[in-house]
Amino acid sequence: MRLAVIVVLSLMLPAGVLATEPEEQVNYFPTVMFGHILEGSDASRYATTLIVRSRKATRAHIDVFNEQSEPMTASFVDQAGSIAATTTSFTFVLEPNRSVQVKLALTAEEESEAIAVKTGWATVSSLETLDASILILVATPEGRVLTRQVYSAQRSMRS
Repeated sequence: MRLAVIVVLSLMLPAGVLATEPEEQVNYFPTVMFGHILEGSDASRYATTLIVRSRKATRAHIDVFNEQSEPMTASFVDQAGSIAATTTSFTFVLEPNRSVQVKLALTAEEESEAIAVKTGWATVSSLETLDASILILVATPEGRVLTRQVYSAQRSMRS
């Protein structure tokens, strides 16, 4: 008799009281920079690559913002060098314990400009815990690396 009462009461509770919703894990990168300066004595190329890994299979989502915190358009380039999408955000699937690298690049229209540099910030989010880092390279137009910086993400949660 008691068991039946407990079951009935649990069915009457509001949704979410017995089972908690998973919290979205958000990884924040305070700096992204990509593009090029092809004129002058300080000609250089800038590249940002996000490196993301998860212990479990999951979907992850990248959002890119300019310095005014407005969505910023970028080409999202996969590990093979192909443009997967040109937009302000990008969703991809992670296999367990395998890294995915996504490079931010100029759009086709911006690529033809002599000076085109974009700066801002990005987030990578998922329902699973991610190991995320960012690689920022500064190189000569010929490809000689001048600066290489790797940063780990700053983490927060939102539900």
